[in-house]
Amino acid sequence: MKPCSLVVLEKDARIARALVLSLHRHVQSISVTNSCTALHDEIAKRRAQLAVVDLEQACLEEINKLHHEYPQLAIVCTHRLADDGMWLEALRAGASDLCEARDLRSIVCSVLGQMQPSQIAAA
Repeated sequence: MKPCSLVVLEKDARIARALVLSLHRHVQSISVTNSCTALHDEIAKRRAQLAVVDLEQACLEEINKLHHEYPQLAIVCTHRLADDGMWLEALRAGASDLCEARDLRSIVCSVLGQMQPSQIAAA
């Protein structure tokens, strides 16, 4: 298995915890951060391939910056009021997907969908 690292920036601690519990068997490491600065630091430190970013914590300009700074990083955005217009704007900014923050199944599926088969650890 090729190592895979995930960094999460999520406003709601319960959602962050649920993501960690749902994904810990599929990635080598998961780091939960509480600011955009910490998000950047963790992505660089862990050489992360994946990020889940709450758009209430980071704006679309931040997503665009991440996309250009780390072109190989798959960014799954979340928002409590995600809609089609917001999804399109997130994709334009460089995100791979946008999911409603409380839809854990969609977030997990999106994250796993961004991984290469060689990166997915056996459950």
